[in-house]
Amino acid sequence: MAAAGLAVPVVFLRRHRTGDLYAWLVAACGLGAPLLRRYVDVGTLGPLPNMYEPIWFEEKIRAAWAEGIATAALTVLLFGHRRRPA
Repeated sequence: MAAAGLAVPVVFLRRHRTGDLYAWLVAACGLGAPLLRRYVDVGTLGPLPNMYEPIWFEEKIRAAWAEGIATAALTVLLFGHRRRPA
């Protein structure tokens, strides 16, 4: 949550390719987390409990769609246009 909160001002206030890449990584990890918890039973990792949950419910579906859209939009932002030389 803190990583996403930091990504917003980095992208909107200081447009730079590294900030865009950071925001893409946050969105991609946000998409990867529910997919990993749904399809892979990783077990207990140190202090983290086993979060394997082999079902989809409405909140998880909406979160996965939102993170997927954010990842796709940031991919277009990173690779979809050329920047003008300074």
